Formats: sequence, C-alpha cells, structure tokens
Amino acid sequence: MKYYTLPVKSTVSGRVTASGSANVEYPDEYVGGALVRLNDNGAWSWFMDPRAIIDEGKLIAGSVRAVGSNQANESDPRWGNVEVSVYELATGRVATTVLHPHLEQDDHDAPAFLIRRDGSYLAVYSKHAVERRTYYRISEPHNPLAWGPAAVIETPGENAARAGNNDTYANLFRMPDGRVFNFFRGFGHDYDNSLYHGYLQGDTIHHSNGAVVGTLNTTTEKKIATWEMADIELDRDAHPYVLFSTQIDGRGLPRGQGGMDLRYHYARWDGTSWHTEEIAQAGRRLYAGEDDYSGLGALDPKNPDVMYISTDADPVSGDPLVSHADRKRHYELFRGQRDARLGKWTWAPFTRNSTADNLRPVIPAWNDPRTALVWMRGTYVHNHGEWTTSMVAVIIPPLAPAGR
Repeated sequence: MKYYTLPVKSTVSGRVTASGSANVEYPDEYVGGALVRLNDNGAWSWFMDPRAIIDEGKLIAGSVRAVGSNQANESDPRWGNVEVSVYELATGRVATTVLHPHLEQDDHDAPAFLIRRDGSYLAVYSKHAVERRTYYRISEPHNPLAWGPAAVIETPGENAARAGNNDTYANLFRMPDGRVFNFFRGFGHDYDNSLYHGYLQGDTIHHSNGAVVGTLNTTTEKKIATWEMADIELDRDAHPYVLFSTQIDGRGLPRGQGGMDLRYHYARWDGTSWHTEEIAQAGRRLYAGEDDYSGLGALDPKNPDVMYISTDADPVSGDPLVSHADRKRHYELFRGQRDARLGKWTWAPFTRNSTADNLRPVIPAWNDPRTALVWMRGTYVHNHGEWTTSMVAVIIPPLAPAGR
C-alpha cells in the first residue's frame, strides 16, 4: 500500500470565452482547480459504473495499471494490477492499494463500486471477454484500503477463446428492496445498434413511457434489447438526461475508415417524449481501429444543465485544439452550462494548453454543494494495454447558474 500527500496548488484564472478557442488567454498546463493525483498510472473504460464514489469524506476510484506495452511486459508483477485509490478530502492524503494483482493489462478490468449498508464496500470487476466469470471483493467496514479475499461468480453461456459469451464490465445498482444487480456484457458484442432507454421496477422492465417490455428471467432465453451511452442521470423529477456521442463520417464505411468527426449529443425525457440535440464537437477517434471512441464526458448528477466533456476540437467551431505548451494537439476538458431560459449551451475550458491528454471524466454522486471531477491525464495508446495516464481529480466549488 502506498501513501503520499500532495501539496495544494492555487488555481490559475483566465478569461473564459464561449468556445474556449483562444488558447493564448490561458497559461500552459491550465487546470480550473487544484489538481490532485490519485494514482501515478491507471485507466478505466466507460462501460463499468460507478467507477468512482464518495463516502465518509473519501473519494474512492478504481483503475488498472499498465507497465509499458502489453505483451512485452506481461511478466512484470505490476502488469494489469487492479487498484483502488482513496483521497481523504479533509486531510489531502492519498493512498493506493492493489485490489487484484496481475489480473490483465486492459482498462475494461476496472472495478465498479457499491456502498454496503454495513459501511463496507463492494468492488466487482472482470477480465475483458476472456472468461465466463466475475470477480468481487468486500472491504472492511469504513475502510476502502483493506479488502477481503476475491470471490468468483461464474456467468452463464458457452466457453469461447475470446468474446462470445465471456464476461466484461460491471454495473452495480441497489434496488429499493435491497437487492443488488450487476449488469454486464456477456452474450455477443461489437455490432452497430440504436440507442435505447428503459427502467427496471420490481422484476419488470419498462420503456421510458412506462409500457412493459418484459420481466426478468433466471435463464438466458429472454430476448430484451440492451443499450449503451456515455452517461445518464436522473433529474429531480426522476426523468433521465443523457450524454452520448455519434460518428458523423463513418456511415457505410468499413471499420477503421471513420472516426475523424465525432459529435456530442444531449437527450432529456420530459415525462412524455425524448428531446435530443447536438451540442458540441467531440473531435477525432481516440485511436485507430475504434472509430466510435471519443474522449467521453460526464453529466453533473445534481444539475442537468451542467456537464464536462473531453475533446481535441473546439466544442463550437471544431478547430483542432493545439496546445501552446508543446504545439501538439491534445484532448482538453470543457465545462458546458446550459442557460435554462434560452436552452443554449456555452463552453469554458477546464484544462487548456496541456502537454498531456485529458480523458474520460466522471462525476461521482455526492451530497455536497461541491463537485468532484475525476479523469485520466496522460498518454493513452490502446485499451489492451498501453497507457501512461494518471488518475487525477479536482474538487470544484458551486457554480453560478448560466445566464445570471
């Protein structure tokens, strides 16, 4: 287990423009808050959730460690460590522990967390489509740095060398009656589909409008469509709002020939129907071969009119984001605020003129006026095992409403 305390850095201010394209107005390595490093090396995908939680004054985040390229360093004992980092908000102390040593150097193996009613934590994770099994561990009560032994749940289906019915990802939910569900991918994958929304009430799955889709089953025979998106939250009326990305330039093209023009969209259910709009330029694909992979974004769970996105293009104009610090194009974070009266989104840089990419932000739920923003900062080459990203966070004070 590693402990270290980071000094608090003062926030550098700069004039904010609507699109954030004027990079000369921001100093090199600008970050809109005091940057805290949670882990020196770590990555996560976006299909598992919650990847970060806040409980009892502690920010808890999971990630997977990379040691150079994948196959070349497989013998290193740190290769593919699944790790948990804990940031004590009051003291500034950061500690990291290994949840599962040498599992697999793949960011799909990052854990999802759930707070148990006895004060302990549940962490659930799996390899990337190479086993029909899910791993889980339970921590000591109130101590996310001390974990019990790993246990295994075998998932249904037929064995395959890779993909097929093998397990990937974990998404944990506690129902009102206390039952805990883990949603995972386990029966085929990698195909183009539409975007879907539904909800589970009791043992019945419903459409957005309440119409019944079907009931849960204990076998694999029932056929109910699945859905994937970048982020989803519920407003104070329990209506969902969604952030998702689309690929503009790849329609009808073979995989690998698109992904140079991605866009972010925002959707919101008003109780009767969905309203969807394109809101920002998402830039280019994250790496070759995955044309749909963007830098991703995070919705504010307390405010449907605030979000943070990662893009290597100006959100409004689409111009490349070239850093003043190293003259290279990088993914930067932008905060979007929607004027509730006008319905218009404006974008302000949250990072600027970086010498590293800023990727895959998340905002954990937190009963506090402040906001915790967690993301990957560094160089990301490929999910199958090459990144030098660190896990970082900023605690953001309450924002003034847009348009006031």
